[in-house]
Amino acid sequence: MDDRKKTKTQLIQELNDLRQRVSALENLNRRNVELELFNRIIATAATESGPDAILETVCRELALAFEVVQVSAAMLTQDKSVAVTVAEYLTADQVSILNRVTPVESNPAQQFLLQNRAPLVINNVQQERQLDSLQSWLKDRQVESLLLVPLIVDDEVVGSLEIACAKARSFSPEDVSLAWSVADQAAAAVSRAWLNEERHLLSTAIEQAADIILITDENGIILYANPAFERISGYTLREVVGKSPFIVPHPDQDLTQINTLWSTIKSGRVWHGFLTNRKKTDETYTVEATITPVRDDSGAVVNYVSTQRDVTRERELEKQYRQAQKMEAIGQLTAGIAHDFNNLLMAINGFAELMQLKLPDDSPFQDIAGRIVSSGESAANLIRQLLVFSRKQLVEAKIINLNNVVSEIDKMLRRIIGEDIDLQTSLKPDLWPVKTDPTQIEQIIVNLAVNARDAMPTGGTLIIETRNVVLTDPAALNILDVGTNEYVMLSVTDTGVGMSKEVKQHIFEPFFTTKTEGKGTGLGLATVYGIVKQIGGAIQVESEEGDGARFEIYIPRAVEAPAGGMLEESLLHHRLQGTETVLLVEDSSAVRELITLTLNARGYHVIKAGNGEEALRLFKERSHEIDLLLTDMIMPKMGGKELAERILEMCPDMKVIYTSGYSNDMISAYGILEPNIAFLQKPFSPIDLVSTVRAVLDSD
Repeated sequence: MDDRKKTKTQLIQELNDLRQRVSALENLNRRNVELELFNRIIATAATESGPDAILETVCRELALAFEVVQVSAAMLTQDKSVAVTVAEYLTADQVSILNRVTPVESNPAQQFLLQNRAPLVINNVQQERQLDSLQSWLKDRQVESLLLVPLIVDDEVVGSLEIACAKARSFSPEDVSLAWSVADQAAAAVSRAWLNEERHLLSTAIEQAADIILITDENGIILYANPAFERISGYTLREVVGKSPFIVPHPDQDLTQINTLWSTIKSGRVWHGFLTNRKKTDETYTVEATITPVRDDSGAVVNYVSTQRDVTRERELEKQYRQAQKMEAIGQLTAGIAHDFNNLLMAINGFAELMQLKLPDDSPFQDIAGRIVSSGESAANLIRQLLVFSRKQLVEAKIINLNNVVSEIDKMLRRIIGEDIDLQTSLKPDLWPVKTDPTQIEQIIVNLAVNARDAMPTGGTLIIETRNVVLTDPAALNILDVGTNEYVMLSVTDTGVGMSKEVKQHIFEPFFTTKTEGKGTGLGLATVYGIVKQIGGAIQVESEEGDGARFEIYIPRAVEAPAGGMLEESLLHHRLQGTETVLLVEDSSAVRELITLTLNARGYHVIKAGNGEEALRLFKERSHEIDLLLTDMIMPKMGGKELAERILEMCPDMKVIYTSGYSNDMISAYGILEPNIAFLQKPFSPIDLVSTVRAVLDSD
């Protein structure tokens, strides 16, 4: 009996041992399955797959491990209001829920996960009262049992894994534990994928940014520079890593500003300002920079990030704008005084010329009168120059060939520059036509030639060149700031003393000069600048100290062909004597008397009026006597334009000549610059007056 008992005890012990070994083997197999499952998830995450791809792998592996019909993964929006199914694995006969959008407020299962941050186990969905609102939907999917596990990243529920069974199933603690572990692995993998995506997005943005981005260490040594830095500066990343951002510091860079920059960022504050540096090609460029300190977890500054926007073009435009404002200010001042000043000059010059005509040729006063005329002409020329650079001078634009202009003033230029300067011209054939006033082009060439002569006191070479230019480089078009790409270029090059960068910044400013007192007015280059801008062109200057200077003027190509020959100056061939009656309207008594004396001397009768209203009254009284209306444009009470219109209503055949000492802008506003309108710009000479009067009276 004892032997039988011993045998039975042994059998029970052996059976328990067997059960333990079977359980251990099952645990081992389950653990191996878990490890294989984890390895596959880890392998997918290691391939730098996106979050959705990782979750697709997780769904497949869980479906196979649990032998269920469907596993899906849903991600919550940032505000946790909506769950979107982003991945799933299902058998062929299951209904897909991929891309399904489920409001959290109508989904008690998602609400449970958010509130409890723990798995939700539903062994029989039909008996789970809290899922009443989802039962019809689950029934359509043929789901009887459900296991939902939250995906938690940084202690926050970001989504869920759903394991759905087509038959009722009791999920064991081991099942829940496995699902939990997989969810932890999946959440960690998704988190890493998100970080990789953010890094990739950030890296792409930095690499493709139009602005420079530099990262330095705490000492300002470059650790990274994006491609924009290479494109703008010309330096490669390899050339700048380990160096200071000021690789080749610009001599104009304010050292005080640099010191302020360093003290600002070393104190942990953000610095913003403009920096000037040199490109690899030695060109200068300016950036608008923001330098931000980067701190570690302890708050210590360990890096600096600098974002820099190339503002070279904007600064150039600002400089041009300031220059234009200076010109406009002087122009407004000049235009304001031009009328009164021209009236004074006209009286001075006119009476002096009349004095010369009345005096015997051998009179000692002839020289005095001549000096008055000469000084008056110089003053009038000064006003014209002021109006030129302020772009308010009256011009007569026509289609011309620059080669003809250069050729015609060749001899005059040689007399101006002297024998010790070798004048060379290089005029390209088939030059495109341009539309401008030829006298203005002559003025440009003469002013530049005189400037070059003064820069070569011991002699040298002066080269004048013309050629057609087609600009295709956007940078060049931006610098010139003009609206086309076909130009005729006129260049004037000398071998003189050149100029410094500081001088170059001011050469086009009115009254700026480097010449000794009495040697220049400071209007020569300002006049050139004004003419160029007035004709819609652009001017560039290249010069270094001791290396001469080159001025390049770009004039837009004209679409019309130049006239075949010079216009006939018929005014000089008209008879200047007359017996007709002229109604003279002029508010300046001195100019009124001068014109009266001049016309009377030629046989004309003059009826004088000091303003438009007086002139209109006189015309109504004596219209049968009057052959010509000669009127100033701008006068008190009634201007010349209104007066002429009133008289032409009464007498449509009346001949009219307008005069004015005002600038181009003022006269243009009155429409006097239209074709076939006779106009005399003050100050005009007596011969110009009688020639114009005779020509208008003789016209049809």
